[in-house]
Amino acid sequence: MLIIESLTKSFDSLVALDNVSLSVNRGETLGLLGPNGSGKTTLLSIIATLSIPESGTITLNDKDLIKYPQVAREIIGFMPAEFGVPIGMSIGEYMNFFGMISGLSGKSKERMIDQVLELTDLKGREDVGVKGLSTGNKQRLLVAKTLLNDPDLLILDEPSSGLDPRARTEIRLILKELAEMGKTIIISSHILEDIQDICSHVCILEEGRQVVNGAMEDVLDMADAETDLFYVSFENVDLESIESLLNNCGFLDEFQCQAQECELVLQKGRGNDFLQYCIDNQFIILSFGEKKQDLQDLFISSTKGKVT
Repeated sequence: MLIIESLTKSFDSLVALDNVSLSVNRGETLGLLGPNGSGKTTLLSIIATLSIPESGTITLNDKDLIKYPQVAREIIGFMPAEFGVPIGMSIGEYMNFFGMISGLSGKSKERMIDQVLELTDLKGREDVGVKGLSTGNKQRLLVAKTLLNDPDLLILDEPSSGLDPRARTEIRLILKELAEMGKTIIISSHILEDIQDICSHVCILEEGRQVVNGAMEDVLDMADAETDLFYVSFENVDLESIESLLNNCGFLDEFQCQAQECELVLQKGRGNDFLQYCIDNQFIILSFGEKKQDLQDLFISSTKGKVT
């Protein structure tokens, strides 16, 4: 459905996107991840036809999105990270306003507004003022507005930003329902747990470049194939001594510790060697086990926290 090839975008001397290529098939849900300043919002803005790249191509349903942005806008729904609304509007007035912008009128507009408010659990609250809504309900309203033109492609920039755990769960359920309806979705988020739960595919950017791109299951399996992830807890050893032990272990790629419990990224097949290493150094192990890598582990191991 969406094909991006060799996309590059700069702001003066700052390279925001550097030769980015990816594709999204119809019905897929792509999670777009990266440290702050990695180029995520720039990429979403280009897909949403709000910005133009310096080089590269981007096609949507075989249409050149750069040459024919209006055609693309008819099938794209874009939810920005920031929420803005004219002062004094109610939910109903807000939805009517964006319904008209979407080209809806009469019964078709009323029907679509009812449908999207029902989906986002805002039905019956049309008279409530937008200004006083909680952050969670504002995000629901943004999702509802984004769905008014019944888009084939949804582009969502930080849809769970600033939400409490309950509101986050509710937004996640809405997005999963949209995915089950067959919508193609691109989500940028820092909440890795949500991305892993919702998305079928993932792309990780750093310094404007892709460092990971593929089906969620495949990239996690690949991470597991290259290294082994373990947890270990020690008995009656101070943190400084533990870190000294781990820093001197020649087959340990990464570790992070809290008190006497640590997560370790070991070179493939070196679990038994690590146990022997601890025994040789007279460290008593209380527990030791293998852990399957999740998206957070993949993100930490594949990025360095650099920004462009």
